Amino acid sequence: MLCTLALLSFLASSLCGNVLMEKARREGLAASSRARDARRAEASVRRQVDALTSLGATETWAVANGFAAPDAGRATSLRKTLVATNH
Repeated sequence: MLCTLALLSFLASSLCGNVLMEKARREGLAASSRARDARRAEASVRRQVDALTSLGATETWAVANGFAAPDAGRATSLRKTLVATNH
């Protein structure tokens, strides 16, 4: 009788342990999947932010909203931009 009770107790606890381990494994897989999806979404948002903050996009927005510099169309002289050389 005592051996039967011990055996049933062992089997029940083993079954519960296996069920809990399987549940933890599935939760781990789901967490990995969510993390992978979050990294993809972050990369997509990062690309969009980079595109919106690029020099070309900022300049296009500035021109469209009247924030362009008045001398933006003129080319600068090399003579004016060359500051000093050590020759």
